[in-house]
Amino acid sequence: MVANMTMLELIDGLEVFQMAVGSCALMASMIAGFLRDKVNMRMPFYLYLAPALTACLMLFFVKESNCRE
Repeated sequence: MVANMTMLELIDGLEVFQMAVGSCALMASMIAGFLRDKVNMRMPFYLYLAPALTACLMLFFVKESNCRE
């Protein structure tokens, strides 16, 4: 659906982006499964909680500009 709304020049870039997102999701699932099996059931949640909280905290330091272009 998104590919139908983009210009033809951007479709190749969109395909690369979708492939990268899919590859990262696959790796994250594999890492989470390994941690669940080898460490304990809660470890994947703790591991993914740290960067999520860091990102939320970093949002407080983002300053918006009032300039509209």
